[in-house]
Order: sequence, then structure tokens, then C-alpha cells
Amino acid sequence: ISGEEVSSAGPLEAPKIIAEKFYTALDNSPAIIFIDEIDMIAKNRMANEWRNALTELLRQMDGLREMHNVIVVGATNRPWDLDPAILRAGRFDKIIYVPPPNKEGREKVLEVLSKGLIISKEVIEKVAEMTEYYTPADLKLVIEEVKRNLLKEASVTGTVRLEVKLEDFIEVLKRVKPSLDSQTLALYSKFGFERK
Repeated sequence: ISGEEVSSAGPLEAPKIIAEKFYTALDNSPAIIFIDEIDMIAKNRMANEWRNALTELLRQMDGLREMHNVIVVGATNRPWDLDPAILRAGRFDKIIYVPPPNKEGREKVLEVLSKGLIISKEVIEKVAEMTEYYTPADLKLVIEEVKRNLLKEASVTGTVRLEVKLEDFIEVLKRVKPSLDSQTLALYSKFGFERK
């Protein structure tokens, strides 16, 4: 289930979509229901027009308690926006925090994303140092922008260059900023600490 897709249907149609997805999972069990951007439909109920969507989600999850053949997994970048009822035991029994990658993790992400390009290990290491607070999605955008710049260059020069230099990354990093910062990471830490 895409939280964005459900929310784009509007607060009146959202409960129907949620119910349909759960019925489909039950009819095809064993099944996993993955709710991406769950915060879009499970926001805090206080003064929230999405109350009916959340109520339907809770009702469906409670209906699964006796069923052991459907698992519900939710993902969010904003756990502090979730209604406390969704986090009660029996609904989501485990909360797993996936932190942004460290320098070594960013190197591996950059290596995977840059397949087809020629980038020296030294450049990858330097870019990994420069991209603290960048998520894998941010790094993907960086690589895509580097590729776009190479295509623009090729349209002018008539030659396709596959070797990427540090300067190519520096130019892109001036425009593509990380989606995280120290304050946001502190919010994640606080949320994780309070849940233990």
C-alpha cells in the first residue's frame, strides 16, 4: 500500500482502499502488507480529516490478530507524526530504526549506483566523506545529476565521457543537498529512545 496513493484518493475514499488491500491480502494469504509512507494515512487523529482512514487501518490490523498468515509492515521517515494507537503492541510489535549510511555505507551505495561509469576508488571515498547526512535516495539523485551533466556535455562536445572526476561531483553537490541534518537525526534518536 502506498500512503501517497491512498492519500491522493482523498479522506472519503481512503478507508475503502485500505479495506480492499487487506481483503486482497487475506484472500491470498500467506501475505505481507507493506505500507510505504504510513504516516500519510496514520497521522495523529487530533483534528485530522484522515481519522476515518486511520480508524479503518486500525480495525483491519486488529482483525489480523488471530490470523497468523498475514504480516503488516510499515515504513515512514516521520515516526513522530504517527498516531500512538498504531504503535500499540499487537499492531506493530517491533520498531526498527534504519539510520543513514556511514561513510563506508555511502561508498558502497555510490559504487552500486555508479555502475556503467568510471569512477576511481579515491573519488568514491572523497565523495563519501563529503556526503554526510545523505540518504541512499539522496545519493541516487547525485549520481543521476552527474549522468545528466555528462549527457549535456556530450551534446555539446559530441563525445560521451564515462570517467567521472571529483569536480563533477562537487558541481552537483552545490545543488543537491542532503535530506537529513543533525536536528532531524536527533528527532529519530529521541523517538527510538522513547520507544525502548
